[in-house]
Amino acid sequence: MIKNITCTALFFITFSMLFAQNDLNEYKYIIVPTKFEFQNNESQYNLNAQLKFLFEKNNFNTLMSSEALPEDLINNGCLSLKANLIDESNLFKTRIKIQLKNCRDEVVYTSNQGMSREKAYKKAYQEAIRSAFESIKTLNYKYVPITDTITSDMPRWEH
Repeated sequence: MIKNITCTALFFITFSMLFAQNDLNEYKYIIVPTKFEFQNNESQYNLNAQLKFLFEKNNFNTLMSSEALPEDLINNGCLSLKANLIDESNLFKTRIKIQLKNCRDEVVYTSNQGMSREKAYKKAYQEAIRSAFESIKTLNYKYVPITDTITSDMPRWEH
């Protein structure tokens, strides 16, 4: 009896999680900040430019947060995802995850953890980002616009 209840509960939890996830193909832009929380100054170790490059290389329309925004993004802030790097490093390993949040600050996607054992910070962070980005590559992103969305209630983009 308990086995049946547990299996049923597990099934419904898994089923609801599958349908609760947002599809990255619904988002037109990725916004990369000029400074991540763990960085001491803007573009430290060129991580921001590297992340922008990796997204662009994989067919994402990518903007830095300091760039001028396209008109459609100004009118509908929910066309974009905000990229963030989650630093889970320790003394011996540099560990990074790439996280994408929507306009409601909900996590839409978190990559697998990228790791490096390099001693030099710049090389270690760049290697860990490339490693974390491998899971994003497998998503085969291609923007598919949603035509039935009412944009009058969508939040406008704010810096």
